[in-house]
Amino acid sequence: MAKEAPLILVILDDEDMARFYTRFLKLYGYASLAASTAADARLMAAEHKPALFMLDLGLPDNAALPLCEELSKSTDAAILLVTDSGEVSVKVDGLRAGGDYCLAEPYDNDELLAVIRSLLRRTDLSLRKPPA
Repeated sequence: MAKEAPLILVILDDEDMARFYTRFLKLYGYASLAASTAADARLMAAEHKPALFMLDLGLPDNAALPLCEELSKSTDAAILLVTDSGEVSVKVDGLRAGGDYCLAEPYDNDELLAVIRSLLRRTDLSLRKPPA
């Protein structure tokens, strides 16, 4: 029996880019949905239970860090942060808020796919480990 494609929730305030990434991820075998606000992301996360969140640290109203904290506490899904800022402090703040990895633009799509595969593999392995 074929394994179900992992679901990735793309959370970007730029709806055109969000659509691009959902189509791009589907080409590589992932199921994907897009949200453009923190509120939409919360609803979709509760309903669809993604395996990975691709979260833009530049969401309006500084909503990304609180959303990251909330998702990291309420789910076992991996959180891939993306940012257009080259500031180390922005990436560090995202990782401290519960992100698992942070990619700074510009990044190559091959790098994006490699990070996604790595995060999903680690998440899948951690879920299979017996409790201590």
